[in-house]
Amino acid sequence: CYCSAMGSRAYNANTDGLGAFCDEYFTNEVLRDVIAAGGVVVSSAMNIVIKEANQLMSQMERSHSLTAQEVSFSCKMMLALIINTMMLPLFLGADIGELAKVPFLFQGEYSEVSSEWYNEFGNRFIQIALINAIAFPLSCLGKVGKWRLMIWFYSSRVRTQQQLNDLYRPPRFFLSERYGPFLAAIVYSVIFSSGMPVLYATLVLWCAVQMIVDRLSLLRYCATPPRYTGKLAAVLIHAVPVAVILHFCVAVYVFGQRTLPSYTLVDGTSGNWISAEFVVGNKTQEVVQGDGQWDVGQRMARVNGLVPALALMSTGACLLATYVWLAYTRRSKLDEEMRAEGCPPLHEAIRTGRLTGSASYSITANPEYKHLFPPGDDVSEGL
Repeated sequence: CYCSAMGSRAYNANTDGLGAFCDEYFTNEVLRDVIAAGGVVVSSAMNIVIKEANQLMSQMERSHSLTAQEVSFSCKMMLALIINTMMLPLFLGADIGELAKVPFLFQGEYSEVSSEWYNEFGNRFIQIALINAIAFPLSCLGKVGKWRLMIWFYSSRVRTQQQLNDLYRPPRFFLSERYGPFLAAIVYSVIFSSGMPVLYATLVLWCAVQMIVDRLSLLRYCATPPRYTGKLAAVLIHAVPVAVILHFCVAVYVFGQRTLPSYTLVDGTSGNWISAEFVVGNKTQEVVQGDGQWDVGQRMARVNGLVPALALMSTGACLLATYVWLAYTRRSKLDEEMRAEGCPPLHEAIRTGRLTGSASYSITANPEYKHLFPPGDDVSEGL
């Protein structure tokens, strides 16, 4: 394209005297950038709306404790942001023939991780991540700003001491509205950082802005938060290993791409080449040899893709071994605590005859109701 090769600087300077020829092209380019920026702003605004809606719905669950409510909100917020920020844009732009029957998804323009994919999805995704890194921490100051405005407006209008006390009661400091969005940011930043390392910078920016906002609100304005258990931290501990596994999966696909120069194994190939040419009308079209979308073996046959694949296998094996060990030690610790309290495990109590009463929760095994539910009768079916 002549106008694309000329560039906007040469177009504005009209160096070749043909500026009018490219007016329509550059007008469409500006319009395209404006629409893309509008999409980024709308997506970021929707993330804030999702946060407020999630917080409201979590309060309707009537959780048994504040920690359970906070964990519920954090998990829902993390999943909602990952879907809205990462998965939806990725699936809308992907072109996967086997999944094309899914409504609205997998019917995009990009069947490969190419430079065009980086220019479209990558650029937009980084912009959304950057806006989220500033918007979400600042949104935590919303309750503080509302509280200060209420004091300024109503302090001279209250009539009783109780109303004045209620007016000056500071807003509560919730960890969940910080944890949920930050967990989502960690997950999508780690997953795509193999192809977009600038996401680490946006994550550091999020940490810095969040630290400033939290210190300001917690030390100067908000009420002292309640005592939390370690369950919120446990959500982070269990989410990060999954993100690391997905990080290596994306790295295999990105770095094992055929167009990147790489050493190869015995049966591996690297580089694109023209496998055929044919004439359509007055134009010659070329068929470029490439890898199949699901051909992971070809990507792993290149050293670029083999290295993250080996890291994926070793990390996955370590993660599996760690969870097996944690499950074993947790069960052993629980048995030891029960024995120390004079309460053996259930299976041992049943075997030694130390458990009194019914040995089952089934109503058909209860001696008081056994005659009402005889075995084989229609009334006992399904019990």
